[in-house]
Amino acid sequence: MCCDAQVLDYVTNGSFEAFVNDYAMPNLGWTGLSPKGGAFYVTFSTKPGFSNVPHTGYGYQFPKNGGTFVGIETYCSPFGPYCQQGSDRMYLTNVLVKKLVAGEVYCVSFYINQMESSTIASSSYGAYFGGLEMDTIQNQFAPFLVTPHIQNPASNFITDTVKWIKVEGTYTATGKEKSLTIGNFNDISNTPTINPSNTYTNYFVNTYVDQVACIPLNLPADAGKDVSCVFGQSVHIGRPSGNTGFDDKCYWFILPGMIPIDTAAGLWVSVARTTTFVVKQEICGLVKFDTVTVFEDHVGIEINDKIDTHWILYPNPGSNNVYLEIRKELYFGDLETYEVYNIIGTKILEGKVNFEDRKMKVNIDILNSGTYIFTLKFKNKMISNKKLIVN
Repeated sequence: MCCDAQVLDYVTNGSFEAFVNDYAMPNLGWTGLSPKGGAFYVTFSTKPGFSNVPHTGYGYQFPKNGGTFVGIETYCSPFGPYCQQGSDRMYLTNVLVKKLVAGEVYCVSFYINQMESSTIASSSYGAYFGGLEMDTIQNQFAPFLVTPHIQNPASNFITDTVKWIKVEGTYTATGKEKSLTIGNFNDISNTPTINPSNTYTNYFVNTYVDQVACIPLNLPADAGKDVSCVFGQSVHIGRPSGNTGFDDKCYWFILPGMIPIDTAAGLWVSVARTTTFVVKQEICGLVKFDTVTVFEDHVGIEINDKIDTHWILYPNPGSNNVYLEIRKELYFGDLETYEVYNIIGTKILEGKVNFEDRKMKVNIDILNSGTYIFTLKFKNKMISNKKLIVN
């Protein structure tokens, strides 16, 4: 098993939505670490008591996800009149949900955006996993100079004050990780900066941060279980609500044709007829798929459950030819055709179903190696899907 099945995202409150009773640092699971206490950590939220979105006081910005995000100072030049020898910067430290699993690979991501109040731009943004040593740090009296495990490329200067920019990378755990810290881990002389306007003498960088996530790389895609839906009502598919770390990693489509409908970990849908949805999950470049069928009435799902368990496709994985076999003819009297779709929803094969002794051979010579959806279609518009892997 790749990871703890109970933990999907190891970052506590990665979208900053949960609060504690402290206005200065109200985001549950997060603390600010500032050399000499000279930098800032500010929460921006649409929640009552804040009312500083989108007019933040540092510019104009909406959250990447949900209703809350935070801002920190990540650089201040010692040559300006307000900085304390270059020590004015803030780090965001998160207490992980639990320690990472030794040897497992994780996808770490966070979104940043340049505040309009910044006078210069920088590319020095990273994330560092800490262990027991972080428990002893109460005040950081100098820039936190460690090698970050996730680093924004030095050439990727964050100058955009509108669009959220993702910083992402993979990390192999030691099993000792207890926290994740985000910030600028370079000293003054090694912090890349640019001054687009060349008009400022007090150089500082203020940065918005949102949607921080640490997700097991090999986590399977999850579209949820097949469900029924009464016309005019809605049902939830995909991962449960609250998994905001997945909201930018899951792309939803409708079959056939892979019609795009949303980007979210899970969503509410209503159907006028039985519909199959596909979720494409992309975690640090690793793509996986899953499907879920929403039936237009409760009877449909009961029948389909029986159908799904009474037909098989083998060998799977396979090549050249595969066999479609039914185990109980009672449920397949209305079966008409089969269809095969690739992962982007294009129909590649189709044919009439013609059983001999409850089995038929399907030639798949034209299919390239990869993952496909093998669909059975019935006269009553019911469908049944299985995943087919071609070697």
